Amino acid sequence: MRTANILATHAMSAIGCGTLLLSLGGCGAEVGGAFDDALGETGSTSDGELHSALETSCATAAAGAGWVNVPTPASSGLFSTSWTSWPSSEGGSGPIDAVIGLSDGPADRFTDLGAIVRFNPQGYVDVRNAEIYSGRLFPYTFGDGPYEFQLRVDVPARHYSAWMRHLDSPFKPFELIATDFAFRTEQSAVTRLDNLAAFVDSGHGAVQNCGLSHDPPSGCVQSSMGAWRSRPFSLQTEQRAHLDFFAWVTNVNMDVVIGASNGAPARFSQLAAIVRFRPDGLMDARNGAAYAADVELRYGPGIYYRITLDIDLTRRTYSVYVNPWGEVGTTLLARDYAFRSEQAGVARLDHLGQFVDGTPGSANTCALVAH
Repeated sequence: MRTANILATHAMSAIGCGTLLLSLGGCGAEVGGAFDDALGETGSTSDGELHSALETSCATAAAGAGWVNVPTPASSGLFSTSWTSWPSSEGGSGPIDAVIGLSDGPADRFTDLGAIVRFNPQGYVDVRNAEIYSGRLFPYTFGDGPYEFQLRVDVPARHYSAWMRHLDSPFKPFELIATDFAFRTEQSAVTRLDNLAAFVDSGHGAVQNCGLSHDPPSGCVQSSMGAWRSRPFSLQTEQRAHLDFFAWVTNVNMDVVIGASNGAPARFSQLAAIVRFRPDGLMDARNGAAYAADVELRYGPGIYYRITLDIDLTRRTYSVYVNPWGEVGTTLLARDYAFRSEQAGVARLDHLGQFVDGTPGSANTCALVAH
């Protein structure tokens, strides 16, 4: 058995474990001041320093105030990012026209943005697809809670998918609003993204963006008691899904579920294929209406487990394989189990979700590979 510290150190170097959580800077000059402090005289900063500079504030773009730019970790591959937005009709009434997008360096014009979501003047959220705004229209209002966005971005392909939900209720599920949209045409050759930009183009209104998270596939997603976390993935086929990831928990008597879902999950019933760390120290999986296991498999705190979900989307069944880090041999925990009953008709899986249910400690998933 290896300790959590030894494993964490190894994982950081081997698979880049670590989810960078960024809270966007304050309003106006405070944003620049925080960044300047982090950059120092050298004009450069590590992800850790950037994290520290941004972790407690938000960035607001307002009508007539120009572009607001916030640096993010530089990404030239595949990554997911999420944030919450608070639109307002400040200085007027009715819908606004505000864009939020990812760029290579600070943006000062619309054509600098690659992946873009927009609060449009007709009262809906839409998404940029090459030369036009399109996607599933999502209505927005003012004053009754923020909107949370999640983007899965493929920089080499210059494509992205987008999900969103209205946080007027903590249990609202994410809804898919754009699938494999192309970057804005002017950014069809961009090779990296390292900035989140916002601009209000209407004569009134503002949008405040907070709580930016940036999750490279090689990194880790951490969840603590009572908070759903998830990351999107893409599959090459709709018949089978093969998910590989590492998972570890900080305590032994925890109650943790990790599962595949259609959309970002906000409740247990939205998970289809599920592996669980049980409060009695054993691991099991969901089989239709109940949890079960083909073998008795104990887990320990701080131990990395490589977990494979081999999913048959046509039959709505899956198998679960578990291999403790550094040990020889893989355990078949569950063979051909049925999807959770509420997901018996699901036709698509695109998120890996996780939740810690009423027990102290945290759960971590790392190095997700989907194929």
